[in-house]
Amino acid sequence: TIPVSPGAITGAATVCETSLNTYSVSIVAGATSYTWTLPSGWTGTSVTNSINATAGSSSGTITVIANNSCGSSNAQSLTITVSPVPAQPGSITGNTTVCQGSLQTYTISPVAGANSYTWITPVGWTGSSTTTSFTTTVGVAAGNITVTANNACGNSIVQTLAVITITVPPQPGAITGNAIVCQSSPQTYSITSV
Repeated sequence: TIPVSPGAITGAATVCETSLNTYSVSIVAGATSYTWTLPSGWTGTSVTNSINATAGSSSGTITVIANNSCGSSNAQSLTITVSPVPAQPGSITGNTTVCQGSLQTYTISPVAGANSYTWITPVGWTGSSTTTSFTTTVGVAAGNITVTANNACGNSIVQTLAVITITVPPQPGAITGNAIVCQSSPQTYSITSV
């Protein structure tokens, strides 16, 4: 006789893009093989009651049919939603030439699907944020400010903004010149160039 339709497919209904997932059905009496169909862009093959499938970027439906020499059953299906890694954030907004010790704020537009953000500053800068806005105290070093958008599936491509730091000049050295002078006499005073 033709096998009965497989029971419910077990496995995650919401998965991350590129993740490896296992789906299975209970063994169907009299079935000698199973035919699995995956959403477009997914990879994986199996003729047993279980399949290991690597998620593509598309959501869709996984189906399975039980087969024997008499024919094939009706299909059992499970709808799958694929959660992608967030897209790269857009341009970082903020000053690119900044003074050492100043307080600066940098922002990006929200990224769809992101639930946090990771900001990295040049060495010696301070501040932290997991949102779309980041306030930092400028250190001595110039370099890059970077941000990634994150979710449970991973981190986006990095967005970068190059920044130049203007440091506060050091205190001038000793003033050279006469300390005791006559009234109305011209005097010259100087320092070493800073």
